[in-house]
Amino acid sequence: MIKGKLKNGFEYTVDEDVFNDMELIDAIRDSMGKDPTRVSDVVDKVLGDNKQKLYDLLRNEQGRVPADAVADSISEIISSAGEAGKN
Repeated sequence: MIKGKLKNGFEYTVDEDVFNDMELIDAIRDSMGKDPTRVSDVVDKVLGDNKQKLYDLLRNEQGRVPADAVADSISEIISSAGEAGKN
């Protein structure tokens, strides 16, 4: 397990095996190019049941969860995963 804490205070635990999932790699690729809506698939695969906790932390005063803040958080998690996130 990979444990960490984001700059925004979100604490997470991620199974390092998630980074060796070809469907995650496909979703990351697609979210950066062909289909930016695939970032939601990336969030699901990386955070699983903890997705709602991140959304609640990032929710703004209007009750919305900014997509850019979610993307930044997921990017930070993947970057901080070190070698496990590079598969």
